[in-house]
Amino acid sequence: MTEAVERVNKKVRGAKKRGTSMAVVATAWSLSKLLMTAPIIGPSKIERVDEANRAVNFELSKEEVDSIDRLYEPKNVIGFK
Repeated sequence: MTEAVERVNKKVRGAKKRGTSMAVVATAWSLSKLLMTAPIIGPSKIERVDEANRAVNFELSKEEVDSIDRLYEPKNVIGFK
């Protein structure tokens, strides 16, 4: 198993421990960022809309946010001036 897969699996286990899905955690993390005004989601099922709604009130600890931050690698925006 690659290191990246293991890191993602660790986050999935953390989400399960909190009794929620990785989608809720990921959206809550996005919402915790000051420069992120609206995460882009593409729900194709009503369950995904419910997850997005739960993420609005789902609070991550500072340690959880920092842990996810360490996994995130920002990419350059292409075509933006």
